[in-house]
Amino acid sequence: MKMISKGADGTLFIVFGSGERSRLMHGMPTGRVPKPSEIIRLDIGGTYGPWMSDLARVYSLGNPTEVQRRTYSNLREVEEETIGFIRPGVTAEEVFFASQAAFEKRRMPSHMPHVGHGFGIELHELPILRPGDKTVLEKGMVLNIEPVILDGDGSMYHLEDLVVVTDRGCRILTHGLPPKEIPVIGQPVSLR
Repeated sequence: MKMISKGADGTLFIVFGSGERSRLMHGMPTGRVPKPSEIIRLDIGGTYGPWMSDLARVYSLGNPTEVQRRTYSNLREVEEETIGFIRPGVTAEEVFFASQAAFEKRRMPSHMPHVGHGFGIELHELPILRPGDKTVLEKGMVLNIEPVILDGDGSMYHLEDLVVVTDRGCRILTHGLPPKEIPVIGQPVSLR
């Protein structure tokens, strides 16, 4: 996360939560020390001139359980399928329904009322990728895609990337999708 050294003017927010605090959507950092094998959720936003950015990632602090590995891997696949569905001509709600189908295919519950939104000068812009939003996606629109799920322990998994709609699909504006396997703090990341 070299936002400032790569040219950002500043940060909008830094959300950092581990264990039970990972489910606080806008939880700010505290003095709580994460425990081994807990889920850590980082959500960070920055500014560059009038533009904003946003990115969320999930990590494990130690030896992830099988449930943590599976939950993360499935959510990563949901994000990839959702992004793969985006192209000019589809509606905002169709992106939401594609995301829901990806959750259902993996027998994962989805509790979010949306899977993303427009993005740019403000943190949340139209369209909202939710049922009822019939906005047709057009080339040049920037969207935030952010599927979220809780595991059985109540930890939140939140992956978030920005995309721009192109002629035939979309292009990821962040540094690419997160790793396919849950990253473990202190271990090398596999980008396979």
